[in-house]
Amino acid sequence: MNVQQLKVFLEVCDSKTLLDASVKLGLKQPTVSFHLRSLEEALGVELFRRVARNLRRTEAADYLLPYARRIVALTDEAAE
Repeated sequence: MNVQQLKVFLEVCDSKTLLDASVKLGLKQPTVSFHLRSLEEALGVELFRRVARNLRRTEAADYLLPYARRIVALTDEAAE
């Protein structure tokens, strides 16, 4: 797990689609998918379920969300 993966995770949580998240992050959609898949593999859980063209967070994603927000905020603060 790394900070970039967590940033992608947070943006996908806010955006609801991979395409929207990729546009906001300035990344290509396959890169966003790769980061999410890598994070899921590192944690050993499914974070999103694909429903039609949207993503739905799983219970594991809801549990990770506040930790990801804190970690990203702390790394941004440390960088300043």
